Order: sequence, then C-alpha cells, then structure tokens
Amino acid sequence: LDPFRLFHLLKKTFSQNRQQKQSSHRESGHFLRKVANMLFIPDSRILWLPHSLFNIRKIHRRNRIHLIVATMPPYTSGLIGRLSRRIMGIPYILDYRDSWFANPYLPDRGSVLQYLHRRQEVAALTSAAGVVFVNPGLEEHYQKTYEFVTGKKVETVRNGYDPEDFQHRERFQRSEKLSVFRLGILGSVYSQGNAPETLL
Repeated sequence: LDPFRLFHLLKKTFSQNRQQKQSSHRESGHFLRKVANMLFIPDSRILWLPHSLFNIRKIHRRNRIHLIVATMPPYTSGLIGRLSRRIMGIPYILDYRDSWFANPYLPDRGSVLQYLHRRQEVAALTSAAGVVFVNPGLEEHYQKTYEFVTGKKVETVRNGYDPEDFQHRERFQRSEKLSVFRLGILGSVYSQGNAPETLL
C-alpha cells in the first residue's frame, strides 16, 4: 500500500485510451510531495507498517530474527524497527542514508508536524541497538543534536566501493573513437534542494 503507486496505477488505468504519452507524477514532484508530507507521518510508506509487522512476525516464528537493519529513508522503516522490538523483542539498528527531522530536501512542515517527526525520531533512536550513518558529517550532526546517541554503538559506512575489488581488473584504456561522455547519478534527485543545475 503505497499512495504514489496507487496513484500511478489509477492514472495509468484512466489514461489507457489516450495515445499521447504522459509523464507520471513521482514522489519527488513538488505538489504531490508537499501533500504527502502533510497527510502521512513520517512518510507515504506508513501504509507498509501493518503488512511489514505481520510478515516479520511470521518469519520470526519460523526462523528467529536476531537483528533488523532499518534503512532510512523511508523513515517508516525506523518505525517498523521500533515496533518490532516493542512487540517481538527483536533488536534493530537505524541506518541513516539521510537525516530525518532535519532533512533539507523535504518540503517545509508546520510546527505540529515538526514536533511529531522529532518525537518519532527520538523514540526510534532511543530504543535502537545502534546507529549507522552514511558520512561523518551526518554522524557528527546527530551526536550534537541528540547527546544520548554518543553512548550508543555508532558507525559510519560511506557509499562507495572497495578498491581491493578492482586491483586485478584490466585497466581501462580510453579509445580515440570514444566520443560519448556518460555520467551516472546514483541516488535521488528531488524537486528542490539537490537538483544538479550547476553540474548540468
């Protein structure tokens, strides 16, 4: 149950008779994103929650789960981890790919929503067995913002690759005939905040 997936399927169904190709709204679209942030807390994936907990319990009964790694965003993952610990006693680690409460890429939220987001994040952080951050800056931010994080098991695991995996590969030789320059972007490009306009 993902509202954006349902919206996409409904739109696809109703516009099947039209020949012209229409661009589908993505969550990064400004208007839909703003509406979703007002309606769903912490994010539009909150509707995953019942189904996720049901399946975690089912798996846990068959084969004991020792640890859950809740990768965020989506921040609903953090709630799933927290409730799994509370209901089934399964410890979890929060894996931050982006900040939650202070995420600069999210649309502005009112003071009530800000309060609810912060409260949910504090609750998730408090009961987590450990925290993983994508870079040292994010780790430092969280240790300053929430002093109790310093007392937890904390690790920074950067995005990237292990150079040892490429030691025995043949070195790429640039061909004179190669006239195309390809640039790959890994990650999300949002409608505000990190649009690569300068680069383009």
